[in-house]
Amino acid sequence: MITIGSQPGTELKFLRTFAAVVLLFGWVFHDMPQASPHEAQVDGLSQRGAGARIRARMDRAFALAQTSPTAASALVDELLTDLHERRTQAEDPLDSDTREALAREVLGLRTALALAAAPLPKGFRGEFLASVIDGAAWSDWSRGVPASITVAQAILESNWGKSAPSFNLFGLKGEGPAGSNKRRVVEYKNGRRRIRTAAFRAYHDVGEALDDHARILANSRHYARARAVAEEPARYALALQGTYATDPRYAGKLVDMIERYALDRFDWNARSPWL
Repeated sequence: MITIGSQPGTELKFLRTFAAVVLLFGWVFHDMPQASPHEAQVDGLSQRGAGARIRARMDRAFALAQTSPTAASALVDELLTDLHERRTQAEDPLDSDTREALAREVLGLRTALALAAAPLPKGFRGEFLASVIDGAAWSDWSRGVPASITVAQAILESNWGKSAPSFNLFGLKGEGPAGSNKRRVVEYKNGRRRIRTAAFRAYHDVGEALDDHARILANSRHYARARAVAEEPARYALALQGTYATDPRYAGKLVDMIERYALDRFDWNARSPWL
């Protein structure tokens, strides 16, 4: 059972998220309707020009998912690159909200393809992974924080969601959008283990925690060394050791989680050949 904090209805939310991923998988690969699967879901797309071309490429990617996952994944990455580059174009005909909605939808297809190649484990671990994968993929595409790192940290810092009061999945200290909670924490100083009490950020939901985590890793000067190796999760993990966490085995633990659950298949920066 997943017990993040003491908020009512949390377990149900995770189960709904997991079910949504399962439904997406089935939708992409079984009985896909003839009409565009994203039709009428994204506002602001022009029927001509850039908007129409992106729509056509998305339609093709969804169709290819049934017959040629490898080709679909290549087209998905092309679309994500195109949408990412548009963020810096002053005269992009797509407004930011439309571009974000398109990117999230394409990322959803990318995740479905990855899950088809290697499904999530059964039980509470699979449910927990399903609850954070979409947010981690978005952090990767929008801020350059490897999805594999985000998911591995969420696993370690929250013990699979079992120890995350007020949705603090990442053990972040300080004041959060929903205030803070005090709790005991294990730290290492000069190689010696110690326990002390600290204030930890509180959030209203999991999405808020994921956004805050991505913002900090993408902007704080403490993680500049990690950002420089964003396409190499193992080196990124090593850069977090001693900065994000004092545990001398932190990097090894992250890499172990990434390898054990093949989390790098969700990375966009790393361009992992997961098919």
